[in-house]
Amino acid sequence: ASGEVTLASDLKLLVAMGWLEPDSQGTANSSASFRLDDEALRADWNFTLSAPALILTKDAGSAESIDFDGAGRYDGGLSGTGKIRAAKLRAAGGFVSNIAGPVLFDGEQMRIQAATGELFRGSVRADVAVGGLKEGFPIALSGSFADVDLAIFTDEVKPPKTEMTGIARGTASVA
Repeated sequence: ASGEVTLASDLKLLVAMGWLEPDSQGTANSSASFRLDDEALRADWNFTLSAPALILTKDAGSAESIDFDGAGRYDGGLSGTGKIRAAKLRAAGGFVSNIAGPVLFDGEQMRIQAATGELFRGSVRADVAVGGLKEGFPIALSGSFADVDLAIFTDEVKPPKTEMTGIARGTASVA
């Protein structure tokens, strides 16, 4: 069997599933041509997301003016490329702005490689791996930051009973 499929969404399904807050706004579009035979499913696909506002439930974070596009093939695993851009990502009381990076689809993962952005008047560079086809949807992040203004961090994040000043640089990994 073979065919083509086109999907378009205003993201309301993700609101109904409890992943996004009702104030989220955006559209996602995808199309694929596929072939299913006795051995496997194969598909050539493309995907775009344009969202002025994505707000995760339980105050987990948000994104402003995020655009993502990608294209590739599924043949037992993912392969393809894309790019992501966002004006602002918020989480844990702070935010990263002017984010951009290339995306690679590889096997069971989507990897954002060498993404760059601005963090508390400094810079950040990060690699992110999302196991979209793996059980539990694992996410791993590793990156570095430089020239981060700790006074701005203190003002925006408001850590309890802490006031920091100075400029920081370093690395971080989260899995």
